[in-house]
Amino acid sequence: MAGGIAATPCEPSTSDIWCEECRRAPAIVTSVHQLTRALNVGVVAEGVEDQRTADALAALPGIIAQGWHFGRPMTAEDLHDWRQRRNIDDGEHR
Repeated sequence: MAGGIAATPCEPSTSDIWCEECRRAPAIVTSVHQLTRALNVGVVAEGVEDQRTADALAALPGIIAQGWHFGRPMTAEDLHDWRQRRNIDDGEHR
């Protein structure tokens, strides 16, 4: 089994498992983070809806977070305007 996992092409992983109601969420997120770091795979934490969750994820290096806490779904043009208002350049952010 491990050989199959190791040979699988790596795409950034998504994690939509952090939730206010889930007592095990911190352990799950920490484990996923450790695994993705060990495998040198990027991870995107999806579904971030509050500052508490954003802060907890920000403490883990290499995690990209997305969700309604940061902004609602938007068009590419709206994203460009949103980034300009926040002085975010067009470079890669990790």
